[in-house]
Amino acid sequence: MTDSHIQSLTAALKLSPDNLPLRMLLVKSLFDNDEAETAARYLEEVSNEEIDQREHQVLAADVYLAVGKPAKAIVFLTGD
Repeated sequence: MTDSHIQSLTAALKLSPDNLPLRMLLVKSLFDNDEAETAARYLEEVSNEEIDQREHQVLAADVYLAVGKPAKAIVFLTGD
């Protein structure tokens, strides 16, 4: 995704911060754009209980592994 798409998603999330599907789309876009640190910051605002789709749980785990936080990654995969 281009920087302009990421900027648009970021702006949309500011208007609707509780929109989890939008947040996860932004996290995926950032992660795919090699911006794992930024993606992880957006994940900090949600708990593992809020993310119930397996695809999103795996994405969260991948992001946390990429930034060197394996303990957080495990939480998203195991629910603990």
